[in-house]
Amino acid sequence: MKPAGAGERIYRRLLRLFPKPFRQQYQESLVDAFRAQRSESRYRGLLGWARFWGEVTIDLTKTALRLRLLGDRRALSAPRRGGSIPSVQCENAGPWWTRWVSGWTRDFRFSARSLRKAAGFTAVSVITLALGIGATTAIFSLVYSVLLRPLPYDRPDELVLFWEYDPRYQFDHLPLSPAQYLDWKREAEPFSAMAGFRSTSVTLTGGQAQAERLRAMYVDGDLFDVLGVASYRGRQLRAQDCLPGAAPVVVMGYGLWQSRYGGDPGIVGSAIDIDATPHEVVGVLPPGVRFPPPVNLLGQLYEWQTQLYLPFVPDTDRRASRSVMAVARLKSGVSVDLALQQLQPLARELASRHSEIAEGVRPVLVPLREQAVQESRGGLLMILAAVGVLLLIACVNVANLQLARLPARTREIAVLSALGASRPQVLRRLLTESLLVAVIGSLLGIGLAWTGLQSLSGLARNYVPDMGPVQLNAPVLLVALLAGGLTGIVFGMAPGLRAMRLDLTRSLNQGGRSASGGQQRLRSGLVVAEIALAVVLCIGTGLLFNSFLRMQSIDPGFNAQQATALQFLLPKGRYPESAQIEQLQSRVLAETRAVPWVEQSAISSTLPLIGVGNSGAGHFLAEGQALEEAQQAQQVAETRYVSDGFFQVLEIPLLSGRAFESADLGEERPVCIVNRQLAERMWPGQSPLGRRIGISVTEGEVPWLEVVGVAENFKSG
Repeated sequence: MKPAGAGERIYRRLLRLFPKPFRQQYQESLVDAFRAQRSESRYRGLLGWARFWGEVTIDLTKTALRLRLLGDRRALSAPRRGGSIPSVQCENAGPWWTRWVSGWTRDFRFSARSLRKAAGFTAVSVITLALGIGATTAIFSLVYSVLLRPLPYDRPDELVLFWEYDPRYQFDHLPLSPAQYLDWKREAEPFSAMAGFRSTSVTLTGGQAQAERLRAMYVDGDLFDVLGVASYRGRQLRAQDCLPGAAPVVVMGYGLWQSRYGGDPGIVGSAIDIDATPHEVVGVLPPGVRFPPPVNLLGQLYEWQTQLYLPFVPDTDRRASRSVMAVARLKSGVSVDLALQQLQPLARELASRHSEIAEGVRPVLVPLREQAVQESRGGLLMILAAVGVLLLIACVNVANLQLARLPARTREIAVLSALGASRPQVLRRLLTESLLVAVIGSLLGIGLAWTGLQSLSGLARNYVPDMGPVQLNAPVLLVALLAGGLTGIVFGMAPGLRAMRLDLTRSLNQGGRSASGGQQRLRSGLVVAEIALAVVLCIGTGLLFNSFLRMQSIDPGFNAQQATALQFLLPKGRYPESAQIEQLQSRVLAETRAVPWVEQSAISSTLPLIGVGNSGAGHFLAEGQALEEAQQAQQVAETRYVSDGFFQVLEIPLLSGRAFESADLGEERPVCIVNRQLAERMWPGQSPLGRRIGISVTEGEVPWLEVVGVAENFKSG
């Protein structure tokens, strides 16, 4: 052992000012602190020597007097500008909660000063965490909007959409026929209530605003009772409104009421023109309420931005046309599986009662939210997991920064421990510093998420259903703050636990200039973990990018690069006859083709990649084939009505035959063009030209069409 110098011997004599029990417990630790402080550069030279001994003498004298007068260690909390005894407050006095609050408050002030001195470390740590927490918050806000936020209905978990499966078709979520819907509504036992609805488009006119084409729904009078939604103004539709001959009434959505009518309370009771027919506005829905939510139907996501709700009068005699969608509320305690079991006997009874219902038709129940998000849930959760991995990488980065900074702080931690701070107190102080960094990073990350939320929302609308606004509401902010707090604990535990294992005497003698082997191993382990997480993230990103490239390389079968689409929907009041519609379509084609920069134009009932055509999907059969054979073979085809020029506009190749001509319009000579897949299935190795095919066949007379051409396959939906 190195012999004590004159200064140390003098210091040991000065320590006799302290009470003997205190001196016996802390003398060696104070001597170690004395040696470390004496070696600091600010005490070099004659002036430094004088400053050092002046501070030591004053601090020792004041602290010794307070210890002897107070009789406990509270003297060590005496304020001082500097000296050989660092401030370590003890927490023996007062109630437990005051000690707890004062301890955390003191640690907070200490951490703030420490972070302010290490500005570079603080800036890098805060920015790293802000990026991770900002990305996580933004993605979670989208996930919450689509998957977690409760639907704006009463007890939404009890609501299900009612479909049917028909073995004659390719889809298992088929709408109901009007008559079939009424049968289910009357006789289905598992439901406390059931309501039907059907989508349509209407033209709203009147007032000073321009005519507007809007999405509307024909709904049952008790729909809003099934949903548990009360009116914001006025009343809801009633069963009497859906009777034949009832006065035309309408319920308006809150958004339309605000945007077109400025929230005028006098709108209730007034008349608006819908398809050139006056309708009395009897009510306005509450803000945020719309029905139905997005529905994944026939392989296509339909997002009805419904603004108007009209009374629905179902045709009790129609069983062939599937045009009615239905929502039902399960009775209390009835699950979806139990409801399906109870509906099976009724399905068989209805099939035996009505010959139009095919054998094997059965009900399908889908929870209301599940119907919309079933296709996008996996992708959203995968993206959320990816940003979670990104946040973990940020945590590991900050933990490594903390560990890299720890060697420079070992003397500070050793002195605190030497002067009476317990190891849990040291750990708490380090965790407080980490939590402060995490809170600042969380607040900055929330700001970044709020800034990019609008862009994210606009981009996501192309890929996920619109279940409402994506915003930073209370649950999202709570999750962001919890993520920040957990992040602070995670990256603060590593240096904190390492600090609790310090050899105090060795740390004081070394002056905190080197890292131990254990610390180096811990930092190396964190680096390995960070690389592993980054590799996982890169692999996932690569797989997603590869899937995207494969999707981009799929040939849709047509060329739409130079094509422009224009949609127009005709009010039934102004165009009640099919002849009027045909005249308008001919006029539209003639005038658009007269435009100098238009090479060709055409009309189609539905554009490619949009979904099934207006006539939907129906059975087809070749001439000479029995209907029962076609149904058993599940010969289902999509029908699209197009004008001449359609194949030229989209550059869809014709393999044989000819394209449509203007003379083909009308029903005097019904013709059709089939794609290559249908031609090879129905007439393998033969020419389909001149043959006849029936489409949308149910019962009765078959509508035969002559095949005049064969087109290449293209993606329709």
